Amino acid sequence: MRPTEIWRSTALRAALLTAALSLLAFVLVGAVAFGLMQRELLHEQDQALRETFAVFANAYEHEDGRRDFTDTLRAYMRAAPHRQRLFRARSAQGRVLAGNFTPQHALSDGWLSVPGTALGLNTDTHYRLLTGRVHDLTLTVGASQHSIDALETFASQGFALALLFLALIALGGGGWLGVRAQRRLDAIGRTMDRVAAGDLAARVPRSGRGDDIDRLAAQLNQALDRLQATVEGIRQVSVDIAHDLKTPLGRLKIRLLDAQERQARGEKTVEALDAALAQADQLNTTFEALLRIARLEGGAREARFACVDLHEVAATLHEIYAEVAADGGMTLETAYRATQAASVRGDRELLVQLGANLIENALRHCPAGTRIELAVETEGDGVALVVRDDGPGIPAAERERVLRRFYRLDKSRTRPGSGLGLSLVKAIAGFHGARLALEDARPGLRVSVLFFADTCSADTCAADARGPSALYP
Repeated sequence: MRPTEIWRSTALRAALLTAALSLLAFVLVGAVAFGLMQRELLHEQDQALRETFAVFANAYEHEDGRRDFTDTLRAYMRAAPHRQRLFRARSAQGRVLAGNFTPQHALSDGWLSVPGTALGLNTDTHYRLLTGRVHDLTLTVGASQHSIDALETFASQGFALALLFLALIALGGGGWLGVRAQRRLDAIGRTMDRVAAGDLAARVPRSGRGDDIDRLAAQLNQALDRLQATVEGIRQVSVDIAHDLKTPLGRLKIRLLDAQERQARGEKTVEALDAALAQADQLNTTFEALLRIARLEGGAREARFACVDLHEVAATLHEIYAEVAADGGMTLETAYRATQAASVRGDRELLVQLGANLIENALRHCPAGTRIELAVETEGDGVALVVRDDGPGIPAAERERVLRRFYRLDKSRTRPGSGLGLSLVKAIAGFHGARLALEDARPGLRVSVLFFADTCSADTCAADARGPSALYP
């Protein structure tokens, strides 16, 4: 990051702003503390002056006590070095009985704070004075504020020094933290630049501290993982389409050329044209399946969700495929093992399509004599639709791959099918928030679609009237 750009950094500005606010808070707290200290010191000084004034007032109880009063006053003056304390007694006629200062102006009764020069003293130190009546005399007692001023100066200097150190630490630390955070944000920016340039394997580095930037990095990396998987899927689909549709299109062209040649020879072309139409229908079915998968992955059709009973779905599938299985020398059985309500929120047509694809996959790849079971079972807090067979199964290394579009275990493509059946099952399961799992049935294959707990109330089940499917034109 260039130095000219550092000051435009949001992280640095936030750190410096936090440091400035901390300094402001320190100043405000210090000002309040200083004010309280000053008030307390002045209060104690005023209290001491009141007590001194009371001592003199008690010493002069009557006219005969004036001598004792004067002696006491002079004793106090002798005990006050460097005029730290001031005393002055004046009679009603204006004669000064005793005193260690001569004010330049008459002193009014009550409290005064005046500089020493106004009291005839050769100092700028302020004094706190209390003037009042003691019988027929006017008494003034005072105390220097030099100690208070010195303490305040010391406290102010200490506070200023502490503020300076705190400012250096706060601004320096805030700047360091800001630059450090900005570097991590710059790393995120560089990663995004690499992704924009086509490097989908780039990932945001993480510090391992678990802070907010680490959490952001983790979320971005998850999004990049999904983006990479999506792009790779699109690339794979493009390759698969080019590979898997090339042969059917070639066959279609051959059949059309055959029909053209037969017509040129004056022979019947019905058989060749029927074969071409069948090939075109197969291509159309493949593209419809791709369109359904794309719409499901795009989140379409959720408005058709209603309360669906998996028991009823299983019964419908058994009614459709029981005879088909029997014609192939297999058996299709149903089992209901759910210990809780088997109703889920979903699209009935899609759930029937899901079960149909699983059953057709078993019928297509299992030999005669295979037993196929369609079951509704409880798994944890959810309910699962399970298709289990005792056929050849799928090797563990291939179970993730068979869920990809156009992927087929039959590399020669001699068996009918487009390689999209399990891809559509995966899309439907994901659309319903269900978990699809392919497991070893020992022998055979067990495919489960687990729907997590989602109770359907009577009111929900009543709202079942929906429009036509957007996926089945």
